[in-house]
Amino acid sequence: MNNNDLQKYKTKLGSLSLNEQKMRDLHLRNLSLGKVQGPPTNYASVDKPWLKYYDETAIKSNIPQKTLYRYSRENAECFLDDIAMDYYGFNITTKKVFENIDKVANSLTSLGVKKGDVVTICSPTFPETIYANFALMKIGAIANNIDPRNHANGIKEDIQKVNSDYLIMLDIAYPKISSIINDTKVKNVICISYMDSIPILCKGIFKRKLKQKLNKSGLNIPKINYGDFYLNWNQFLKQGKNYQAEECEYSPNMPVAMVRTGGTTGAPKSVILTNDSALSLIEQYKATDLGLQRGQSLLNIMPEFIAYGWTFGVVMATSLGIKNIIIPQFDQNEFADNIIKYKPNHIVGVPTHYIYLSRDKKMENIDFSKFLTSISAGGDKFLEESEKEFNDFLHQHHYQKNVIVGYGLTERNSSVSTRLNKCNTIGSSGVPLVKNTISVFKFPEDKTSDVVNEEEVKYKEYGEVCISGPSSMLEYYGNLEETNKVQKIHSDGRLWTHTKDRGYIDENGILYINGRTKNMIIRPDGHNVWPLEMENVILSHDKVQDCCVVGIPCSTSIHGELPRAVVVLKKEYANEKDKIEKELRTLCSSMLPERDVPITYSFRDSLPLTDVGKINSFEVQKMELNSEKGKIKKLEKK
Repeated sequence: MNNNDLQKYKTKLGSLSLNEQKMRDLHLRNLSLGKVQGPPTNYASVDKPWLKYYDETAIKSNIPQKTLYRYSRENAECFLDDIAMDYYGFNITTKKVFENIDKVANSLTSLGVKKGDVVTICSPTFPETIYANFALMKIGAIANNIDPRNHANGIKEDIQKVNSDYLIMLDIAYPKISSIINDTKVKNVICISYMDSIPILCKGIFKRKLKQKLNKSGLNIPKINYGDFYLNWNQFLKQGKNYQAEECEYSPNMPVAMVRTGGTTGAPKSVILTNDSALSLIEQYKATDLGLQRGQSLLNIMPEFIAYGWTFGVVMATSLGIKNIIIPQFDQNEFADNIIKYKPNHIVGVPTHYIYLSRDKKMENIDFSKFLTSISAGGDKFLEESEKEFNDFLHQHHYQKNVIVGYGLTERNSSVSTRLNKCNTIGSSGVPLVKNTISVFKFPEDKTSDVVNEEEVKYKEYGEVCISGPSSMLEYYGNLEETNKVQKIHSDGRLWTHTKDRGYIDENGILYINGRTKNMIIRPDGHNVWPLEMENVILSHDKVQDCCVVGIPCSTSIHGELPRAVVVLKKEYANEKDKIEKELRTLCSSMLPERDVPITYSFRDSLPLTDVGKINSFEVQKMELNSEKGKIKKLEKK
């Protein structure tokens, strides 16, 4: 099938009704299972070979057309006595959760919040922020979840950008907020604290422990003059006593929340998520074999101001009746303690969290088989050697399965593909969720151009990974130009998200990601080098703990960069840098093409991380560039 014939065929497929698409998908499932015969086209978007991993019920299912509030409420009606949240060991029932959601909706209504309004929530995840998110869903308003650790001007920009009239904030952020609030149009600030969900009799003891913990982090509980403008949580709830919030009816593509992108493809942007996109993700995860069941528990360590944390920790746990063990302030040193204390059925985190966990001596006697159903890693690439090390750790602690790795992006509500227990291939990003289509297209020749290349490549051919399906964002808030660079309607009529990630799909529908075009290094000779491939090789060395490959300007050419490997050695080998560098050079030369090896090496005690635990390659590059400038200055002085 040539490209013109392929495009015509895809256009024809795009005109199928929803029921016709389902019937075709069922046929493709049987084809991939060998139940019926027929030649594959060798194009992933047409063949959908991953459908063999899902059952017929999942393929035939419809995404509910409801608000998240209504969906969650209906799922909870028969289980009101179940424990919905565990907050520092104190249990909150499902009945209490929905009572609080309705109280918050009433109070928001009393302040004048209405459908379509944006309320900013500047806080990690607390019971109160979950109530607020669902209350806003109920009345049809939008939660703008932002990071309180941002600097004051950054918070101001996050509030101003979305025209937010109301702010819900963690009280600890008060010094920052008070310095910028007069520059915004905010009418009321609602303050939450660590102690709002602590029973009255325990507040004194809890407050003393909290002060000690905050002091270690250089934080304090501020004194706030509460009144008409600043309201504490109890004052806020009293505002709504004589009000009854009206539940907003469902309509397609209703905005429900905003989260910020990580800025890996440019300046950070506010992504608008919808009821439909979030519900599609919940329903698709129910169709996996990860064992998500009502009555289980989730260790919730991901903050709600990132898509990963909002989707899994705020929405999915509440909607599916999974007990939400809320950890507002994640501390790597307490990760093991929390697992030992709570014995969660499900854990979601990023690879960095797990590598440090596997080396924590407190985990020595833990038996995962007694409680763990799934442990998932997202947010960053799990490098193969690190993943093998972590799987060995799990097996040593009697967990028979492997870590589940997924792939996603904020623009797609966090997750678009996941490994399954029946299909858990090391080095892969899993298979598309059942309602998603993922395929690979040729990169445009001009990589700075916004024009896309619609020529799809075959199995195992590299290109740009693109996603089509129901979990798409609505848009970047107030930024149609940037939205249109990412979301493209192809000639087949489908809306595709262009990720700028390089990868391929094999004939079984398994996705492999091998780097971002943003991180790609172009050598002076024009050859493209992908850091991830070099990092995987370097991390296979048993004396290496971490690695990040970045581009450094070439001293002999005004064009291009050369790859530098920035390496962190395991502590016991810190004095063997010269010896290990020689070993790494030999290793890379034996396992990589000649032009795809690091030219220089740098050794560091640690690497900077983003707020969610990813290695921050931009900061690593900045460190190395500053180091180069320092060397030049020393030479000039000589």
